[in-house]
Amino acid sequence: MQSVEDEDEVLTALSDELGGFVEYVGGPEFGHVLLSPLENLAAIEEPLAVESLNRICSELSQEQVETYFIPLIIRLSKADWFTSKISATGLYCTAYEKATSPSQESLRAHFGQLVHDDTPMVRRAAATALAKFAKHMSAEVVIAEMLPLFQHLAQDDQDSVRLLTVEILISVAEVIPQDQQASLLTTLRSLIGDKSWRVRYMVADRFEKLAKAVGDEVVRRDLVPAFVKLLKDTEAEVRTAIAGQIPGFCGLLDRETLLNEIMTSVEDLVSDASQHVRAALGTQISGLAPILGKEETIAHLLPMFLQMLKDEFPDVRLHIISKLELVNDVIGIELLSQSLLPAIVQLAEDKQWRVRLAIIEYIPLLASQLGQEFFDEKLGGLCMGWLGDAVFSIREAATLNLKKLTEVFGVDWAKGTIIPKVMSMGTHPNYLYRMTTCFAISTLAPVVSLEVIQENILPVIGQLVEDPIPNIRFNVAKSYGALLDVLRSLPADGSPLANGEIALLGTEPSPAALEVIQKDIMPALEKLQADEDIDPTITTILPASPIVANLLATVATSHLTMVRTKQPITRRRPRQSQREPTREPIPDEEEEDEEQEEEEEEEQTPAPVRRRATAAATPATARDKGKGKAVQRYPPDEPSSTSRGRRQLPPPDDDETDLQARKHGRRRRQRDDDEDEEDEEQEEEERAEDSAVEGRRGLDPVSRLVRLALAQEYQKKPIRRQDITEKALGAQYKGDFRQVFDEAQAALKLVFGFSMVELPATTEKVSLAQQRRLAAAEAQRGAGGSGGANEAKAAKKKDATGSKSWQLVSVLPEKFRIPDLLAPQLPDDQTVLGLGSAIVAIVYLSNRSLGENLLRRHLRKFGIDERVAVEGNRETGRVENILAKLVRDGYLVKLRDEIVPGQEQTFTYVIGPRGKLEMGRDGVLEYVRRVYEGVDGEVEDNFERKVNRAIGKEDGADQEKQQGGEGDGEAEEGRGGGRAGRGRGGGRGGGRGGNRGGRRRRRDDSDEDEEDEYGSD
Repeated sequence: MQSVEDEDEVLTALSDELGGFVEYVGGPEFGHVLLSPLENLAAIEEPLAVESLNRICSELSQEQVETYFIPLIIRLSKADWFTSKISATGLYCTAYEKATSPSQESLRAHFGQLVHDDTPMVRRAAATALAKFAKHMSAEVVIAEMLPLFQHLAQDDQDSVRLLTVEILISVAEVIPQDQQASLLTTLRSLIGDKSWRVRYMVADRFEKLAKAVGDEVVRRDLVPAFVKLLKDTEAEVRTAIAGQIPGFCGLLDRETLLNEIMTSVEDLVSDASQHVRAALGTQISGLAPILGKEETIAHLLPMFLQMLKDEFPDVRLHIISKLELVNDVIGIELLSQSLLPAIVQLAEDKQWRVRLAIIEYIPLLASQLGQEFFDEKLGGLCMGWLGDAVFSIREAATLNLKKLTEVFGVDWAKGTIIPKVMSMGTHPNYLYRMTTCFAISTLAPVVSLEVIQENILPVIGQLVEDPIPNIRFNVAKSYGALLDVLRSLPADGSPLANGEIALLGTEPSPAALEVIQKDIMPALEKLQADEDIDPTITTILPASPIVANLLATVATSHLTMVRTKQPITRRRPRQSQREPTREPIPDEEEEDEEQEEEEEEEQTPAPVRRRATAAATPATARDKGKGKAVQRYPPDEPSSTSRGRRQLPPPDDDETDLQARKHGRRRRQRDDDEDEEDEEQEEEERAEDSAVEGRRGLDPVSRLVRLALAQEYQKKPIRRQDITEKALGAQYKGDFRQVFDEAQAALKLVFGFSMVELPATTEKVSLAQQRRLAAAEAQRGAGGSGGANEAKAAKKKDATGSKSWQLVSVLPEKFRIPDLLAPQLPDDQTVLGLGSAIVAIVYLSNRSLGENLLRRHLRKFGIDERVAVEGNRETGRVENILAKLVRDGYLVKLRDEIVPGQEQTFTYVIGPRGKLEMGRDGVLEYVRRVYEGVDGEVEDNFERKVNRAIGKEDGADQEKQQGGEGDGEAEEGRGGGRAGRGRGGGRGGGRGGNRGGRRRRRDDSDEDEEDEYGSD
């Protein structure tokens, strides 16, 4: 016990286990031997020790309780420390049942002392225990001894004690006769009108129990006015609690009292200022229908239902719709449809697409309550109309709605009602309708049978294989992937799997389904594989669900690996006006001299140091700001040797190092000049002496800065000026920042092949609205306007000062790079790297700012929803975790949008400093070029101009203003990811038809309507 007294988890487990040790110590007659250790544990307020003591007490005899257990309770009750007293309050009930009358009297006396204890914690524990303790006593004892204790606690100066007396009041009222409850009413009135809202909340939350515990006369005379008072309480929490008691308490009243005294106050809650009060009322108000009856329900409840169906808070609408079954049972389906259906239809056709989206989500629940016949007659046409809505989110939700309706009404209903209508849209002249057909097929496939797939779905999708719009063929390939997944999991009878059911591993697929795959699907896939457009071709190669996720990972990994090995890349050289100035430009001659000096220094470095430098560097080529020089940078989300699940590459041995050196044209050369070796040793001795002079502080400031820089890069964190001052310089070297920084920079280059590069200035602490105002001011100033010039100048002045944060960038020459050590090997690394690069590119293409909802919508269009296919790694495979990693590592910044009243909090992602430095405009341009055209493909003449327009003006860059603007274009839903201004046909990302757009229309990402006009294709 003494050796583990500080181990809380051990003590907790011990307290729990000792309660079951009675049989191991010889049975109940020896059970008292376990009381001593549990007494020690109970003295430190261990709840499990109290539970174990109660379990042991229930097995002890009356003699053992009198001899051992009751003295234990008294010792704990009289202890000096309050924790022992708190534990003692939980032991009285069990011992009281087995004690003799004198002992029971003694226990009541000691319990009364705990009620009057000076410590509020003890009084709270006694109040909690008194509610249970009173149930074990006779009515006479309760009235004589427990009622005074209850009244004392009800007048306590601590509201945390007073609120616990509500349960005591209920327990006491249940024990004593109703004709003797008058003494409780004074205390009850004081609790209802207590100055603390917490006490009133407890009364409201237990109001139905209180009403059932007291007599009917007390309910009519005292509790009805108290109920109305609580309905009008000034605190929303109290009104929320009492709203939950409406059906239960009103069921105890007659109809006349309910209509005359209660309903008026209930109707006021419908328009309560608190949405939580309205939501609580929506959950319970339908319970009044059986109490009021048909006529009163129509007169009083239906108007409240209609008003709450139009509430701006979605939970209120959901609670009303989810409880309509109770109303339907009272007034009938006809009256319900006549009164509520117009309101539902009005909401379904609301001009605000978010309102329409909200009502769509409730249709399956409404259909399950109202029945198939009513749905087909009143709501069927409405659901089909949503498939042609002008907003993509509505069309997407409509397809999910059809899936849920199929689960409610069955496959036969879907085959005869919705499948023919959906399939008829596959021949519509507008390509958006045909696109919706593809989405509906992918969504409905898991809930329909093999017969429906073979007879209704495959003929339609087979016609779309030859559709003239590439984006249609792209989505056809994705739909075939969904169909393959479904067909492979169908049981032998061809029926769909039940909702939530998963096919067992190793289950033989249906022979009929395999025949359909070979006969109908494989020829179509072969035709798509020969498609002239690259995307349907690559998609059909990977028919599993996360198609585009693997595609992005493959393309991104291939691109970044090629960059790391420095294979030649066909890239347009940026115009001089578009290049970003470097902080320290170096002439070409100085570059060659510097590279030669670094090469000679590397050859002079000992072999073990060279091996560490080679294994530690994982560079990727990117444009150096200013001169287009190739420098080494870490690509986004590059796996490195951190302790958080990343692979750590072992350093090669000497033979491997020599072999790799010969492969890259490097020879280890011996220095013939002995004098140089002696000078080098002398310099090391001098540095050691300088370090000794440092005293007992340990490392010198240069070494500490080097260690700090490596540690920060190891954790993907920036090297901040404040951290350098506090952790490397200290008070002694605070004024020598520049000298220490330059020496550490030289040491990093010489030993590790790294350089500290200052990160671009970031706007992490600026809200999204402020960024937009600055951007508008900059645009106005560039157009010749004078307004906002001060804001723009202030922003530029802030950028000019720099971020005062640095990041390590590899500067190793090409010959020291070993591609076999740098390329990601695991599927996890490839997927995270590829998807992370794709997300950064998507945000870059949205003018470096994209709302969270719109970003997830783009990912869903790529077939990426909540998880990404990562073999054996479920946590990394979550898109949410990958986004968090990008934010944590500085590739993205997550900004909180301004809160709009009545709407949920939204967020926006912007490019972070590490994303700007490592990927940059040129990296995104090359990435998009390869995703669209492949490695050797050709691009349009204006491709770079279009991508630059989508990216927008780089922060702090001295670039030409993007002029022009012909048309009002935007990218259509498809595989492009960002809006590139290619016209409503969507360019290669959303269909080749439509008008070619010019000026990119900017909209608020957090309130994106994404309206699509249904013009001719």
